[in-house]
Amino acid sequence: RYILLVISLVLCVSVWGDNRSFRLSTGDFIVGEVIFENEDVVILRTEDGSRYQYRRSELEEVEVSLVEQAMTEQEVKGSRRSSLGFQIRVSGGAADLPRVVWGGYADASLAIGASNMFDRRIFLGGSIGFSATIVNAQTYTFLPLCLSAQVPFFVSDKSPYVGLSLGYGFGLSKQYKGGMAAAIDLGYRFSTKGKAVLFLALEANMQQARLTVTETFDGTAYDNYSGRLLFGLGVKFAVQL
Repeated sequence: RYILLVISLVLCVSVWGDNRSFRLSTGDFIVGEVIFENEDVVILRTEDGSRYQYRRSELEEVEVSLVEQAMTEQEVKGSRRSSLGFQIRVSGGAADLPRVVWGGYADASLAIGASNMFDRRIFLGGSIGFSATIVNAQTYTFLPLCLSAQVPFFVSDKSPYVGLSLGYGFGLSKQYKGGMAAAIDLGYRFSTKGKAVLFLALEANMQQARLTVTETFDGTAYDNYSGRLLFGLGVKFAVQL
């Protein structure tokens, strides 16, 4: 009789004092203290004192390490959800007015959008900026409003990426008018120890405009007002917060 009593006490202590981990039929995990179990039913008490009753066929006991791994994966997945992001972009390089002259350009813009679309670290949003192109001793300035996207090749903290912007650049002078604006950049993105993400890339851009261009034909100079394309090729740097 005493032996049976000791065995019962040992079993009660082991059942009441030991946290165990289970995988539910839904794929979720639960960790708790088993306060009752038989061939058909298992009753668990979690750390917050809540009690849950399950059919034994709904549970599969697993190691605690598997639960910790699943929770870590859920936290990582949660950190990759889409969130509002801001980008500050600057670029500059050589500019070309075809059949006329080469020059230079400089751009600066602010972009706002979703910073992690589809859990792939894709940036998708809109941007507003300022663009200045100097060719033929004249400066042409524009206010580009664009939709832009940046797609990394790999889902990692460091990855090559490709970016694309498309929109309209408004001329900031009565002497010329704006038109379609587009840019493509190919480079490298990498995350810092904080929340910032840095981008460094080669950029090619295009700005459509109607402007007056002085051209020389048979030794005579002519002022020609027509639609032209301003091309740029340079380096781009951006910070995403």
